[in-house]
Amino acid sequence: MRIPPSDHTKKGLLPIVEIIQGPLIDPQLGLKSLDMLLTKYGYDQVKIRKSDVPIRRIKAELVIENDTDRERFEFLDSIINPDQQLF
Repeated sequence: MRIPPSDHTKKGLLPIVEIIQGPLIDPQLGLKSLDMLLTKYGYDQVKIRKSDVPIRRIKAELVIENDTDRERFEFLDSIINPDQQLF
């Protein structure tokens, strides 16, 4: 039995139909980046969806010894967790 090549193999593309994006801190940015990458390489018909799995938070002990440390932490925390305030 002979199977004719699909449209994807004729173009030299892999037969990718869907990509599930794993959990990210900024899922919208991840989706946009993935869409741009796929479009650049000719995979503009690939369906992209984000995973339902939540991102895991890593708990770490924080030692703040002075005001400079606190300011640095608050700045980084505002980037990583824009909707949460720890203090």
